[in-house]
Amino acid sequence: MCILEITATINMTQRATFLMYVSLFMLLFSQPLSAQSPTLKAQDTALNSHYQSMMHAFNHLDINRIAALYHPDAIYMPEKATQGIFNSKLAIAQHYQEFFDKVIRNRASVEIDFRVTSRQYLTDSITDMGYFLIKYSPAIDTGDAPTQFAGKFLFQFVSDNDQWVIKAEATSQATPELYYQAMPQQNWYYGVNNLLVSIPNSL
Repeated sequence: MCILEITATINMTQRATFLMYVSLFMLLFSQPLSAQSPTLKAQDTALNSHYQSMMHAFNHLDINRIAALYHPDAIYMPEKATQGIFNSKLAIAQHYQEFFDKVIRNRASVEIDFRVTSRQYLTDSITDMGYFLIKYSPAIDTGDAPTQFAGKFLFQFVSDNDQWVIKAEATSQATPELYYQAMPQQNWYYGVNNLLVSIPNSL
């Protein structure tokens, strides 16, 4: 039975009360989810710590910490045209391990940071989008200057054993300017570490 059929069977006073509650319900649920649920602040804090863990793992080339951030059945679509889709946590960890091994062989160091520009809250998942910046520092005795590159990311988080983990990830290339120009949003993670190699001329 539709709403019009229901309201037709209610007297005028009841109908006014009923419509008032319908209007209130629509008003409440048309607001952004972050304005309704106090639990979102706790979720934001948990997800923010996730980015900090990723930063720590890169700084220390810690593949175990990287692997702990992903769901066992996670999928990752990298930006390189020559790379296929990684279909498990193990495959993703191996991908990162190859990168870390290259850094170690070159006696270099690497840092990463993120700026979240969009967050979508769903019933069973949270999706983040934004920019990342990576700084690659060669060994000092090479005389080579540090370099940086940036990209766009999408992370879909799900709760697994009361821990937020990445279930799906996609990245694509971006200019460092887009990372630097991204503005803080609400309580979402916003990298403020100084990874600057040089300040882009366009800023």
